[in-house]
Amino acid sequence: MAEEKKRKVTLRIAHSWEEAERLDDDWWEQFTPDEKVAMVWGLTLDYLAMKGVTDEPRLQRSFCRIKRPRCAVSGGGGARRRISQ
Repeated sequence: MAEEKKRKVTLRIAHSWEEAERLDDDWWEQFTPDEKVAMVWGLTLDYLAMKGVTDEPRLQRSFCRIKRPRCAVSGGGGARRRISQ
């Protein structure tokens, strides 16, 4: 016989939106940041599987470089000038 996984299910009844938000915040606070990332990553992989993506996604490292044109500054000085009083 296949081994069954036992799951812990917690149900809470909220009588207002504010109470529901508080209960949700309380629930998330019991997890470490690493556990939260693992849960979200599992959801991400499930979503990608539904979309037909079989490869694990990688971080995108896109970048661009903006070249500013070089032009002469009038007045014989640099971009900064002393203001005389």
